[in-house]
Amino acid sequence: MTKLEEALATTIAADDEGNLTRSFDGLRVLDFSTTIAGPHCTRMLADMGAEVIKIEPSEGETMRTRPPLRNNCSTAFGQLNIGKQSLVLDLKSPAGVEAVRRLIATADVLVENFRPGVMRRLKLDYASVRDINPKLIFCSISGYGQ
Repeated sequence: MTKLEEALATTIAADDEGNLTRSFDGLRVLDFSTTIAGPHCTRMLADMGAEVIKIEPSEGETMRTRPPLRNNCSTAFGQLNIGKQSLVLDLKSPAGVEAVRRLIATADVLVENFRPGVMRRLKLDYASVRDINPKLIFCSISGYGQ
């Protein structure tokens, strides 16, 4: 074994590899994000072991149809959302909002990147949900500021 191989073997032992990739095991993340910044953030959380539930409308997130496509599926969407669960909900319906509120009660993190005011209009902004889950980490991502 070379010195480099020995150094690598002692740096990341086989026993520790699970610790590197499952650091967020048990963490539940609700992902309302679209396009790139939010999905990239939640993809990293999923890669580290978090359970990520992507909430999408019935027509699907906009990135599902963005090129490049392989077998009529967006490769960018696949890359950004691998490792996540997907749930279709109509956030404009009372039943959809109630389902989200039940999920929020069990979540650790919520990530969204809607236009400013959308979560407030849906009554899903932090002020509206903090009583459901006071420990919830609420992350709003904006590419151009709020």
